[in-house]
Amino acid sequence: MLRKIAVITCMFFLYSIFCFTALSEKSIPRLTGSISWANDIGSLPATNLLLLLRCKEIYDWLCNWQDENTGLMASHEDNWASTYNNAIAAMVYLLQGDSDRAEKILDFFNNRMNETEFFVNGKAEGFYQYRDSTTGIPYTSDRWFGDNAFVLMAINYYKNKTGKTTYDNMANQIADWLISLQNADGSIGSGHTEGNLDVYSALKGHGNITQSHSIKDWLECASNRDWGNGPLDIHSWRVLSLGGEYGFCLNNTQPHKRTSTCVGSGKESTGFVAASEREGNVWIEGTAGMILAFYKAGYNTPGDYYLDEIKKCTFCSKNPKAKTLPFLGKSDTVDTWADPYKGHVASVCWYFFSLKRFNPFDGQEIGVTVKQNPIIQVQGENYVSSIGDVRHDDSGCPLEGGAVHIGGDDNISCSLVSCPNIAEYAFYSLESIPNASISVRYADDVGGEICQVYIDSQLKYTFTSVDTGTWEDYTTTTSTAIGSLSVGDHSMQIVCEDSGTWGVTIDAVNIIQ
Repeated sequence: MLRKIAVITCMFFLYSIFCFTALSEKSIPRLTGSISWANDIGSLPATNLLLLLRCKEIYDWLCNWQDENTGLMASHEDNWASTYNNAIAAMVYLLQGDSDRAEKILDFFNNRMNETEFFVNGKAEGFYQYRDSTTGIPYTSDRWFGDNAFVLMAINYYKNKTGKTTYDNMANQIADWLISLQNADGSIGSGHTEGNLDVYSALKGHGNITQSHSIKDWLECASNRDWGNGPLDIHSWRVLSLGGEYGFCLNNTQPHKRTSTCVGSGKESTGFVAASEREGNVWIEGTAGMILAFYKAGYNTPGDYYLDEIKKCTFCSKNPKAKTLPFLGKSDTVDTWADPYKGHVASVCWYFFSLKRFNPFDGQEIGVTVKQNPIIQVQGENYVSSIGDVRHDDSGCPLEGGAVHIGGDDNISCSLVSCPNIAEYAFYSLESIPNASISVRYADDVGGEICQVYIDSQLKYTFTSVDTGTWEDYTTTTSTAIGSLSVGDHSMQIVCEDSGTWGVTIDAVNIIQ
């Protein structure tokens, strides 16, 4: 025990020489808190002391950007405060046992549960999205429901962590307002995927089970969802919000992978960008979210890898002198406001979450997890090219809202050889699968279609469809062993004949272990 304390004390001393010689332009008096790093030292094995140091150094930067008057966090070493950033900062403080700091943030919002903000002419409208961190005056009229959902998540975590009911009324009012935005199909508001993942977790954590289940049902099968090729965070947040059983979607994130230099530290780092079409510039917040999603889904190896990669981007902030992380690794032509030489609250918070393996969506630390089947799920509608009679279909309730119809609609018989109908795909496997099996989810109102599945140009599976009832009734074939599948990129072709019926609608191909 004494040796551990001596080692960590030496680390903190050396760290202070390089990164805490002085507080420059901004020095905010610290609030009284219940944080005790010494207790953490006693509870950790010696091999984890470095991990503790990582938490300590970025936590100090976070504390120095909380305004002593409003309690709000400035997002980017400025006066710009985000409702979302403050909600996740409150969770970081709670996670570390610093309840006083968390309460300062929650008190700010609780004091605006009236006509000054949350209510307008007696009607709930939610909290503003952005404001001045020193005055609390809103910068915008936007009241994004996703950010308000994060405030509810923070309150849910506060109550579970402290046992206090201080903010119960605020939680109830936010939940009621979010529920008032629910549409007949179960979605919230405009049907924004990311925002609905937020609200699902917030309402579930608050105990609104019926409403949250309706959101999940909509997320599962509503058409025009952007799961396959959408932005990075709908993949990571899908796993963190809905559960580790959705880990198969993380295989879709490889087009977002980039390596670039973090100019603040001067080191090259590999991580992820917000959208696959973006230039090579690591998005720190998004990469940290991916780390947690990897852990949640049982992919510890990539989780640990990217955790070390983010560490490369930490640097000593000039204001104040403390370790921090930027929003992006370097200057960007899209997010021109993001200064790579300044720390950002969201980056620091999500890095802290990933170090602690804490999931803000359910307020739980991620323990030992295992990968769940399917390991890979190739969605029928996401074909990259096709030959013959192939078209998109969204009949019934296909997974992720879409499917592919393969085969003619004219009941003319035609063999695989004479006129094949082919849908071609590309997919990625995060890890090797030594004993893989395959199954297909499909619908057919007649039956009799012969379909073949090729992986990397090798025939792996053949099945003949049965009558599933109607085009809205899906069934899944029996899993069949296909041998091993290596890590990396793969191709797949689904080939179906016209056998005198009206084709077959294929929802997804599942690969399990």
